Amino acid sequence: SASRPQLRWRDEIDNSDAPFVPRLRAKPNALVPLQLVLVPPSEEAGSSGGRGRAEPATWYANPYEREISAFAPSDAQLLPGPDRPFAPLHATPCTWVDSEATLTHMRARLAAAAEIAIDLEHHSYRSYRGFVCLMQISTRDEDFLVDAIELRGSLHLLNETLTNPNVTKVLHGCDSDVLWLQRDFGIYLVGAFDTGQAARLLELPSYSLAHLLSHYCAVSTNKAYQLADWRIRPLTEEMIAYARDDTHYLLYLYDRLRAELHGRGLCAAAWARTAELCKQAHKVKPFDADESAALLRRHAAPLSAAQRAVHRALYCWRDAMARAADESSGYVLPNHLMLRVAMAMPRTPEQLHAACHPLPPVLGYNSASVLSAIAMALPRSAIDHEKKVP
Repeated sequence: SASRPQLRWRDEIDNSDAPFVPRLRAKPNALVPLQLVLVPPSEEAGSSGGRGRAEPATWYANPYEREISAFAPSDAQLLPGPDRPFAPLHATPCTWVDSEATLTHMRARLAAAAEIAIDLEHHSYRSYRGFVCLMQISTRDEDFLVDAIELRGSLHLLNETLTNPNVTKVLHGCDSDVLWLQRDFGIYLVGAFDTGQAARLLELPSYSLAHLLSHYCAVSTNKAYQLADWRIRPLTEEMIAYARDDTHYLLYLYDRLRAELHGRGLCAAAWARTAELCKQAHKVKPFDADESAALLRRHAAPLSAAQRAVHRALYCWRDAMARAADESSGYVLPNHLMLRVAMAMPRTPEQLHAACHPLPPVLGYNSASVLSAIAMALPRSAIDHEKKVP
């Protein structure tokens, strides 16, 4: 269905805690052949920064790590370039890419470009691990909006350009984008420049894209669409304008920031910082029941031992349900309602309804299983005490 696109990819959805296996089938622009290298836990232990518990036991290294490390920016990528003002949005062609034919056309245009700008729109509320819905790509002359739901199985073809060190890829705040590209499409970035890292090196008042667009381009963006549902088709005119804003000005920003970085001897550092982000490998974060206690500490709620046990049981029940239905844990049972149910410790459907109204859909369909999880969590003493209370 349109609202649940992942039903079309059912065979490839794996919500288990098994290591994520890179989706690459071929490796364009390779310096070393494609090889999937499983990193054992011993190597990870030293670099997890004490976060060991939430880190996966084993994971696959980034197959492009060698190419990203070997990348050295050219003079054109380090030195200030010619002054190239951006064209207004309304005067710039924009292509909706949702078929093999339009994808082939776009690939040809990108292969001819020296620099391209990239951004992604992601959806996470109605999916356990989330998925990319839209990819925006801009050249100096045109914008492309790529239907990443429709073309999910074909976008790996963009690796030809995105791993080509001679084509500059400009992104803003690419920390998550790097991982989403790997997870959903098997796409890697070699020769990327993050304008967010540039803003940090220049110690600008804010590192946000909105600030950079306002400061350098006199463009104000509508942040109302930051949390829009990007699964919707067709996109509204407002969503299209918002999505284009995210990449349309990035190449101009890249020029301006590069000139400022060069003036302060910081340009190479911006490339190096971005390369570190691109070297990340997508890892599956294993479920950890102990995180329910951290959640309670954030709420600063005074709970009894029995209520804490119920909260932990709900936390585990919610995760299992979310995986099975491919929903986010927040959709299955939001944190504030989970706290309310834990404090009420309901034993009957009526008590559950009273504690949690209205019931989230998944909870409503599965009230018997949630009540059973609560009952199993309650220590005998609590149940016996309840029987004695009139």
